[in-house]
This record gives sequence, C-alpha cells and structure tokens, in this order.
Amino acid sequence: MCLPPVFDAAVWGTVGQWFAAIATVLLGGLTLYFSRSGERRAREVEREQEIRSVAFVLRERWEDPSGPSGELIAINSGSAAFTKVSIDFPYQDPATGEESTQYVERAIFGPGTDIRVELGTFAMVEQDVFRMTLTDVQNRVWRRSTDGTFSEIVREGSTT
Repeated sequence: MCLPPVFDAAVWGTVGQWFAAIATVLLGGLTLYFSRSGERRAREVEREQEIRSVAFVLRERWEDPSGPSGELIAINSGSAAFTKVSIDFPYQDPATGEESTQYVERAIFGPGTDIRVELGTFAMVEQDVFRMTLTDVQNRVWRRSTDGTFSEIVREGSTT
C-alpha cells in the first residue's frame, strides 16, 4: 500500500503560489486600513470646513456723537447646523464707563442663517476680540474668533 505524499505540490501548490496568496491577503488588509484612515481624515477636513464657514461681520456706524455704534453679524454659510451657540465680547457702557463682557446665546445656529447682535454705542470694542463658542453635530465644542482662528475645545472626560 502506497500513501500519497502529504506535501505534494500538485495538492498544496508551489511555494510561489503560497507566497502570492499571502501577499494578496496582506495587501487587501492594507488597502482596507488605508481607505478607512483616508475616510476618517476626509471627515475631519469636512468638519473643519464647516467651522470655517462661520464668519463675523462688524458693521460700525458713526451717527452718534458719543461714539460708534454697531451691529455684529455672525453668518453660517455652511451646510451644517450648530447648537449651544455663545458669542462673547468686551463692552464698555458709554454712560458709566464700566467694562464688562457681554454674552449672546442661541440654542441653534442653522445653515444659511445669521445671528445679529445690536451693540449700541460702545467705546472699546475691537473687531478681533469677538469669540463664538458652538457645538457641532458630533457634539464637539469649537471656538471661532473674528481674527479667523478656530480651535476645538476638548472637555474633560471626552472620548474624542
């Protein structure tokens, strides 16, 4: 009785065939890994673009002799809505001279909308000191300033 060889090339294939099979599986795995990391980076870029689509405009009026008055307009020209919106800016009351920080809050800031804040007469307001804090749809908190900068605010206990 003759037993067939256990590692016969006709049954198991040649070394070159095995090498090609293993290389194909490894390259397939690498392809999946890199495509997923590329998708993740694309989502991050898209999220940053949505934050960049929020802009400030300060319209000053010099009609009152006691000082300039104005209106701050925050514009969401992107396609994403934001929640928990807060705008803060330094303010000086022209009657008392008292300085304080004013806050304007909105629950939602939808796409294609604006938030208008009538500043009244102010004395020390500079355009680059307005800041907006908002939350995106992934529940990440961002700070956008009138000087064009934005940054993510990482909260303690956050998993992001």
